[in-house]
Amino acid sequence: MLTRRNVLANALQGRNWCPDSLEWEEIFLGEVPSFHRHGLRTCQNPAMAMGSSIILLPLFHADESVKTIHKYRVTIFSGVSMMFSR
Repeated sequence: MLTRRNVLANALQGRNWCPDSLEWEEIFLGEVPSFHRHGLRTCQNPAMAMGSSIILLPLFHADESVKTIHKYRVTIFSGVSMMFSR
């Protein structure tokens, strides 16, 4: 079980993971489930810590991802290795 302190620490770590990012200006693309620790840790928490927008897609499809990145000018995208291998 995660405590509030764990979630806060993780959000701040995620914020420091992108030191050149701009508060309130980044746009995250979230395609990994937020109920899973990877989606929570690499997308939701850092975006919340930076006050950023998150574009959520229900499933990963490479073509849709590229279209979404261009349409919304996504600046941060995190994924798992299988997403980058196609």
